[in-house]
Amino acid sequence: MKIRFASVPPALFDTVSTLCKHLEITMENGDMDAVDHTISTLLSLTEKGIFFDLDEDTWKAFLQNVRKGESTFHADYLIANDILQSPAVYEATKQLGPADAVIAKALEDRSCIIQLPYPEEMPYVR
Repeated sequence: MKIRFASVPPALFDTVSTLCKHLEITMENGDMDAVDHTISTLLSLTEKGIFFDLDEDTWKAFLQNVRKGESTFHADYLIANDILQSPAVYEATKQLGPADAVIAKALEDRSCIIQLPYPEEMPYVR
């Protein structure tokens, strides 16, 4: 599994947010065709901004480091800008290497990031 870690351009926020909600519902309902379609759509949209595909261990370490400083942090698909500004995220970002550019861009745009798990064999991913 890989995790697409991407800055969401402000112009795409509503679309991405709606698709993330749809993804949650389709996952809860077990509609895997709809899940795959929604993930593919989100992956396509994220290529319009700055993104980095993280391996699962790096992503889990990032989340664990954020939770060290923000015990109430919940890893939704979208991480809001106010959370990105927290000291805990700032500290955790130091260990992301080049992926820290994703958070920097979201902060600059006053936007958010998406963290989207997807199977490595996903046919769309470039």
